[in-house]
Amino acid sequence: MFTKGRIKRLSGSLAIALLGACSFQLQTLSQFVQLPYPSTTFYVSCADTIIRADGTRVRTGANANNLMDGKSWETAWTDCDQIVWSKVRPSDVIEIDGGKDAQHQLQYIHSLKVGADGFPGYPIKIISSKAPGRNGRVVLDGSRLKEKVGIDVGSHKYIYVEGQARSSNTGFSDALQNAEKTILVRYFSQSGISTTNGTQVLLQDIEVSQNGIYPSIQSGGSGLNLTNSTYIYCDNMIVRNNATQVIINNLVTPASSANISLYGCWIYNDPVLAYQSRNLVNYSDGIVVRGNGQRMTTFVYQSVLGPGLAVGLDDATPSGHPQLLQCLLLNPKVTNIRAANESGASIGLCTSYLTPLNVESKGHSCISLGAPSSKLAANSIYQSIFWGGVVEAQNVRPSGNFQYKTSGNTTAISATQIDPLFQAPLSAFDQILTSSPGSATSLLLSADFSLKPNSPATVSRGITSVQQLLLTRRHFSGL
Repeated sequence: MFTKGRIKRLSGSLAIALLGACSFQLQTLSQFVQLPYPSTTFYVSCADTIIRADGTRVRTGANANNLMDGKSWETAWTDCDQIVWSKVRPSDVIEIDGGKDAQHQLQYIHSLKVGADGFPGYPIKIISSKAPGRNGRVVLDGSRLKEKVGIDVGSHKYIYVEGQARSSNTGFSDALQNAEKTILVRYFSQSGISTTNGTQVLLQDIEVSQNGIYPSIQSGGSGLNLTNSTYIYCDNMIVRNNATQVIINNLVTPASSANISLYGCWIYNDPVLAYQSRNLVNYSDGIVVRGNGQRMTTFVYQSVLGPGLAVGLDDATPSGHPQLLQCLLLNPKVTNIRAANESGASIGLCTSYLTPLNVESKGHSCISLGAPSSKLAANSIYQSIFWGGVVEAQNVRPSGNFQYKTSGNTTAISATQIDPLFQAPLSAFDQILTSSPGSATSLLLSADFSLKPNSPATVSRGITSVQQLLLTRRHFSGL
């Protein structure tokens, strides 16, 4: 996703970091995002249909007797299981009807199981419709048929699933009312989106919510499950209130590389949503990386992890190398980042905020980093700001960081404690959230972690609020 032209348009510090970390991907990715030659568009619409007891759909109205060949809206496939994948070729587009306008939605009850491959430069695109009268919200809902996976990419490659982001007045009580995603994947018993041995997959502007919890919380359930997959790009997604938000597994032996990128994503748990849906996924983990594979690199850029997570990012893989750049890390139950890898973790230009005590009135840590097993490696923390929490870190190379109200091994971050002077009144937040942890989500959604003009912190900044993340489109040009 990072071509040289795009990197030049990014901020200087981000460009330098991306060039260093991702130079090995440039050629492959520049092929992936090329616009294809003219292609065939197929259509999926459940409008004017009824659902039989067995879950099949029957078209009604003026188009009741039409063949369902997917070649027009009048003959559209009626649900995701009706797509005839043998007809789909590289560069083709599958366009899904979302309802008549932004205040409406169409609900699809079958899994979308990808059945064809794209090709370098010619990905297969699955999109929510932008056409007038069909540009509502596409909802993939697994509750009716107890389907296991919402979007199952399997082992396919060069697959591009794209929603859109837009303002909405759909009744959300949080910042989502200003940044609705036009594809929602919810209520699937195992995972919202899954890949196994997939490669070159782009997931963009999708909300993945409340998966792996119906009819009860499932072991291994998740919003995203990315197994033995590489070059997977999650762009401007909202992933919340799943059994685990994102699971990355690399179980291949001998191992292959597993490079997963999350850019402009918001990963969190909303206790209000958990209460309304009668599930207790208030403090599930954010990004969990497991496996014994080699060269496992998880990139998290300009994203928000939290609030409401147990652990923001948990990477226990021996050869992992998690990298967080320009992220906002908000008040986990346990810790923002837990990692112990051969190559060490890299945290740069990030902002972390923790209350004095967590929701259980216990201490929690801003970082928990074990010493890299390689004597040549070290954890790297640079130009980042940490407010509150215990510092648990070994073998760290710090540079240009600020911290305040932290405890533990604080020299792993910086030599002194200095108030960075955020715009948000964090001293007041500390008192409010300690006495009333249930108010954390609503309070932190509107909090502004940008610096005051007289701040002593002279570090470059990334994401400084949830609203900034949602209202400023940050995906790369050309996507």
